[in-house]
Amino acid sequence: SSQGYRVNDAATAAEAKTLIRSGVDYQCVLCDLHLPDESGLAVIEWMRGRFPELAERTLILTGGAVGDELGSFARDHADRIISKPILPPALLARINAVVSRPR
Repeated sequence: SSQGYRVNDAATAAEAKTLIRSGVDYQCVLCDLHLPDESGLAVIEWMRGRFPELAERTLILTGGAVGDELGSFARDHADRIISKPILPPALLARINAVVSRPR
C-alpha cells in the first residue's frame, strides 16, 4: 500500500484461513462481519484456537448497526468494530493503532 503496508486480500473465510495458515506474520487483520461462506466472528473464533495473538489484532468491519449479531464481541471488543462506510484516513488510523501495539 502507499502507507508501507503489504496487503493480502481474501474474498472468503476459507481464503483468509489459507493465508493465515501460510505463515505470513500479519500485524493486523481486517475481517468483514458478513463473508460469503462464514461469519467474520467465526473466523476470529477459529484464529483464537490457532493464532490467538492474531485474533486479538483483528478488526471487524460491519455495514450494519452493531447489535445482537456481534453479541459479547461488541461488549468486550467495541474498539475493534468498524462501521462502514469509513474514510480511508480513519481506517488507516485504526490499523496504525493495532500495528503500533506491543506484540
